[in-house]
Amino acid sequence: MEKDQVKTISSETKKSLDSAETGFSEKHFFKDQTNPGYVGLIICFIFYFTGLGIYSYYRANDEYSGTVSAIDKRLLLAASSLQHMLPEDFHDRAVAPDSIDKGEELLLRRRISRFARESEFKYLYTLVKWNDKFYFTAPTVTPEEEKERDTWYFYPYDTIPDIFVDAYRTGQIRYVTYSDQWGEFRSIALPLKSPAGRVYLSCADYEITYLKRLFVQSWLHSLFTAFYLTLLTIPFLFLFRQVAVKLSNANIEMWKYKENLEDLVSERTQSIKSMAWELTVSQERLDLALSGAKLSLFDWDISSGSLILGPLIAKSLGLQENSMDRMEDYTSRMEEEDRIFFERLSRTSQRIEKGERGFFSRTTKIKNDDGGFRWLNHQGSFLELDSIGRPQRIIGVVKDVTLEREADAERKRNERKVIQARRFESLGRMAGGIAHDFNNLLMVILGNVDLCLFSMPEDSPYRENVQGIRDATLKASHLSGQMRLYSGDHPAGFQCTNLKILLEEMIGSLRELLPAHIGFRVTLQSDEVYLNGNSTTITTAIQNLIINAVEAIGDSSGAIALNMKTRFCDHEFLRREWDFAELQPGDYAEISIIDNGPGMDSETGKRLFEPFFTTKFPGRGLGLPAVHGIMRVHRGLVVFNSSSGNGASFTLFFPLMQSSVVSRTTVMN
Repeated sequence: MEKDQVKTISSETKKSLDSAETGFSEKHFFKDQTNPGYVGLIICFIFYFTGLGIYSYYRANDEYSGTVSAIDKRLLLAASSLQHMLPEDFHDRAVAPDSIDKGEELLLRRRISRFARESEFKYLYTLVKWNDKFYFTAPTVTPEEEKERDTWYFYPYDTIPDIFVDAYRTGQIRYVTYSDQWGEFRSIALPLKSPAGRVYLSCADYEITYLKRLFVQSWLHSLFTAFYLTLLTIPFLFLFRQVAVKLSNANIEMWKYKENLEDLVSERTQSIKSMAWELTVSQERLDLALSGAKLSLFDWDISSGSLILGPLIAKSLGLQENSMDRMEDYTSRMEEEDRIFFERLSRTSQRIEKGERGFFSRTTKIKNDDGGFRWLNHQGSFLELDSIGRPQRIIGVVKDVTLEREADAERKRNERKVIQARRFESLGRMAGGIAHDFNNLLMVILGNVDLCLFSMPEDSPYRENVQGIRDATLKASHLSGQMRLYSGDHPAGFQCTNLKILLEEMIGSLRELLPAHIGFRVTLQSDEVYLNGNSTTITTAIQNLIINAVEAIGDSSGAIALNMKTRFCDHEFLRREWDFAELQPGDYAEISIIDNGPGMDSETGKRLFEPFFTTKFPGRGLGLPAVHGIMRVHRGLVVFNSSSGNGASFTLFFPLMQSSVVSRTTVMN
């Protein structure tokens, strides 16, 4: 029987293959395949030669740019050297057309002209501004120009480029390329100051007419080289073409048999699928419904302790499907309260009336394989009961609600963050406004007090009283500055700051803040640490924290530690520790100030950074809020840890500049 079936299939396959050979036109196949191949080949050649031209152009342009860069360096060197070829006070004296005599001007002109010829510069000259116009003061001239005039000193430069005027105005070096009837030039305008502070421009011109010709030659040379290398690949292309034709012919033969074999296999497979379809459709519908609702099956046989858990929950817990088949293994991942619930559920003796099913719902916290936790909601009913109504089997569904729980927690946290941020923002605006107006009044008082002291005799009996007013005004101005720091009103001047060197320079002044009964220990990492910040406000923040630690210790013996290191702060840490603007994960400098004072309770810690809140009799409640404001301005954070009787620690986190942790050896090199 099997042999007859094999013969039947073989004969059918042979007939199908024969019919395919009959209806298949090899000529037609080549006709359909060849034309698109040629079109593709032409397109490839177009792209290739276009890329060849672009590459050659950019390579030549790169050489051109390199040559211009080298010329700029020479121009800068020549313009910088020009000041040393002139008397030191030359531009302090060159203030009018008749300020420099002809003899000195001729001597300087010949000296600069000789330097220009030997250095292959077209022109070297200096420019000054007088009566809103620019004039030559020390120029080089050609032999023809030297015959035109006896002196070129203070000759007006009516066609001065706008970029030279901009260099004079901004004090920045400017380069320009321009063309005129004498050729094409590359020029520099270098702003300098005379010993008396008079601004002038030191300029140099270099003729670059030859660069365009050099650019074209370089482009053609690159293009010719690439084209020559392309010609060397022609024999390989012919060989590839022959191999491709042979492979194409073999592929045609294989394709003819493959199509008919696929049709035959498809018919047999379709009949098998039709038979299996009715057996799987019900399970697929159930799986689809559970998957759409993101639910998993939960089937617990209480009598045997076996458990069937759906694939979604198994995957959520990091388990292989069907790898957890015992309820005791499942509950061992739960917390104690949830374990007790399921144990009581299995031992319940409450009788359930016939036709009813006890229903339960429970959200549990379950440990997964990677050490984390997932929140799972279980909903089910008692499917089988014994004679007294105790459950024998519980079946239901389980849903992973971790994202919902986390979203709810995140929403509550964001609400607290918004409330906290608005509260601090309103306090900051109020403090900043008060500090600004108050500081203006103090400046008026201070100005008048200084006038009084200036006009008052040294032996006046009122001088000490007026000086007392001045000292009190300065203290009030310091308080106003603390309020401005809290509000985020910081001085300009953020720059690259070496935090390690800054702290080393502060150690001496910090020790002066500590009384003799308080020890002080400093630990700094050996690597250099760089950040973009304001060194004055950073110093203020650290001093405020040291003063706060000293006041906390009081008259008792104690110790304060100052530590600095770097660490990586991830998004989770920054989000957990800081309730204000979103901070970027990355490397941070960590500065911690730790004392062994009495510490403080949690209620005091919650209000620690509020302005004017203080627990000390002489305190003003502005030191720690100023620290908070400084850290907000630096896009950093401050973290406080303390408990009553266990001291306190304040940790400042400053974001480091990119690639800023540099070893000491690298910096020295």
